[in-house]
Amino acid sequence: MGRKQQWFIGWVASVALSTTVAVAQDTQTQANEGPDYPDGAYAYAIGDYPASRVLFAEECRRGEVKSCLRVADDWRIGRGGPQDLTKAIDSATDACSLSASDGCTLAATIHFEGRATGSPDYESARVLYQRACELSDQRGCAGLGNMQYMGLGGLRDRQEGIENLRRACRQDFTYACDQLRGYGQSR
Repeated sequence: MGRKQQWFIGWVASVALSTTVAVAQDTQTQANEGPDYPDGAYAYAIGDYPASRVLFAEECRRGEVKSCLRVADDWRIGRGGPQDLTKAIDSATDACSLSASDGCTLAATIHFEGRATGSPDYESARVLYQRACELSDQRGCAGLGNMQYMGLGGLRDRQEGIENLRRACRQDFTYACDQLRGYGQSR
């Protein structure tokens, strides 16, 4: 490749990069007015997190499960704006209703830890962990198993709790195997 070709490729790359940065900076100031990107993934890829949050939320409302998970995570960690764990739960629950076990587990964990309200909501956590377990999520089965074993959020059922922990352990989830050993049980 000659020097002129190298220079031209470098110049094209710098123009493309400066255009992308200018578009991202311009849209950051208008994110709440509705960004003008094709989708949330594009806005996210160029680093315009306020715009990606808005777009992912719109896509989630249309039933796009991956967008529900992405906006839930954005709300959870405060990417693209202030953290709002209630909105994180709502978006994660939307993903859960679309059969995304990650959404069920995320919403369950926030409820279990009580981070959205300041106090744990064990009943909601147990329902969501159960749904995640039904979707074959090892973290959901482990969470449900522990809650059943301890009687959190519902009736205490040690045998069912052990079975759900075993189910997670058989999926090579080390935490569940450790919990079984802690309860004096084998895999």
